[in-house]
Amino acid sequence: MNGRETDATAVLTAQPDRNRASELPYSSQIFTCWRQLKAGQVVFDRVKELPCMVIRALGAHAIVVRPGGQPWEAQLRRLSPGTEYHCRQLDALARHVAYQRRGEERPH
Repeated sequence: MNGRETDATAVLTAQPDRNRASELPYSSQIFTCWRQLKAGQVVFDRVKELPCMVIRALGAHAIVVRPGGQPWEAQLRRLSPGTEYHCRQLDALARHVAYQRRGEERPH
């Protein structure tokens, strides 16, 4: 495993940091500096229209990931703070991925 995959695995097993999630349903704020982001923070990629979690941020880019997905690099100006709604989306997706990996059916 390379360093990026190791970081992604650690973030996927972590819980989203709800203390850093905005209370608003949608945030128009964008990040201007990598220091505004922390590992495990929920953000919304406005270009891909996907909520995700930050693995690492440096310079004008951040490495983000979704549960069960491949990490990708996003420009800071594409990211906005995640909301409670985005945290719930990631929680639901993480549960779904966990059921799939165990080979179980989703509970009805």
